Amino acid sequence: MKELGQLKHFLGLEVDRTQEGIFLCQQKYAKDLLKRFGMLECKPISTPMEPNAKMCAHEGKDLEDATMYRQLVGSLIYLTLTRPDISYAVGVMSRYMQNPKKPHLEAVRRILRYVKSTIDYGLLYKKGEDCKLVGYCDADYAGDQQLGMCLSLAPEQFLGVARDSQLYHCQPLKLSIEQQQWQLKRVHG
Repeated sequence: MKELGQLKHFLGLEVDRTQEGIFLCQQKYAKDLLKRFGMLECKPISTPMEPNAKMCAHEGKDLEDATMYRQLVGSLIYLTLTRPDISYAVGVMSRYMQNPKKPHLEAVRRILRYVKSTIDYGLLYKKGEDCKLVGYCDADYAGDQQLGMCLSLAPEQFLGVARDSQLYHCQPLKLSIEQQQWQLKRVHG
């Protein structure tokens, strides 16, 4: 075995140790991604998705090269390792990898324009602080009409089940598996 010293780069991740803690980012990976898909000189924007954007699986023209769309979304999925700010937008766009349309590609390009404006973003793990994972779920899935239900963990550890834009039931997560399955059967028939 050989001692290689402090970790600086690993599989596209950049690791920087500071007085505050450890900072993880993918700045070089993001720049390479923008260059690879011809977006290095694009106009930056401040949000990864248009507010109140509604995506539909069947609207718009088919893409000539669906492989490029899949590669782009896959690359963005990898970027979410250090960029939770794009996780929702990338997750929405990954739903259309089977049969992407032109509006889907435009939405993914918007994510790239956002990445351009926030290229130096990353994760800072501060020294001596507890690390908490906090998650949220919109009860109507931001107006998404294709998603049927969502189970989410939040700091309060609740199981939320939603369908047709209504929250039907919410119980503490400590319910047994049988109780959870019963709740799902009761809500979804």
